[in-house]
Amino acid sequence: MERERVPTGTFSLLVHVFFLFSGASALIYEIVWTRQLVILIGATTPAVSLILAIYMGGLALGAWMFGRVADRSRHLLRWYGTLELSIGLFALAQPWLLAMTGRCYLSLLQGAAPPGMAMFALRALLTALLFLVPTTLMGGTFPVLVRYVASGDPRFGRVFGTLYASNLLGAILGSALTGFLLIRALGVRGTLHWAVALNLSVGLLALALAGNRGVAGAPAPEPAARPGTPPGPGLRRALWCAVAGSGVLTMSYEVAWSRMLVFSFSSTIHAFTVILVVFLLGLALGGHVFTRLEHRRPALP
Repeated sequence: MERERVPTGTFSLLVHVFFLFSGASALIYEIVWTRQLVILIGATTPAVSLILAIYMGGLALGAWMFGRVADRSRHLLRWYGTLELSIGLFALAQPWLLAMTGRCYLSLLQGAAPPGMAMFALRALLTALLFLVPTTLMGGTFPVLVRYVASGDPRFGRVFGTLYASNLLGAILGSALTGFLLIRALGVRGTLHWAVALNLSVGLLALALAGNRGVAGAPAPEPAARPGTPPGPGLRRALWCAVAGSGVLTMSYEVAWSRMLVFSFSSTIHAFTVILVVFLLGLALGGHVFTRLEHRRPALP
């Protein structure tokens, strides 16, 4: 079976544009869905924390699941296009699903109201059921596209960092425009449809390009081995623990600082948007800078 071809030149730039738009749509969804969910579950710090936890959990689950698919598949661009289309179609149905979830929540509350923790657990379950599917699909786009672009490239760190920065730049634009402009100008429904149009356009174009093998460049080589000795099991576990701890601290800062900024802004959404933009900008700058430095450092012993 013939493998899809890896992108080169202009086509590689187009793939980065795909991921820029993908990042923009993902943050549009996060802000719009957060705005809608605070009506259902409240605008308290635990509610915002719950939304973030489910969103990030879905991204992590998608990266884990589709990372395995990416290692085995010979049609990565088709997978990517299908994921983008699925995200857009789910988001298109989201208002109906949210309304149905609200009715289910109210019906469960009929009669005696459950205790505080039981009520929060019910909210968490309904929110997870509503958003775990699209966030898992979003999480799957990154490993699939990274594997497609960087397959066999000895400069994997640079390619990965560039894609990461493109995605974060789109996320910055999406969050800033949504929080301060799009919702005010188009309303929640119009902003949601704008993000759906981005996903569907990227998905359809990716599938069209996947079917046109002539524009994709040379056949994909086998993955190149990195110089140096791979880290041992103990060091590998320590590195994974450090990465996990960094994620815990990052999300803790985001929630705490969002809470602090609420008192300086007119709404929770504005405070949430500012924190998102600052965090994403810092991540994008860090990814860009350390991508440039990566090749100057020796591999781990």
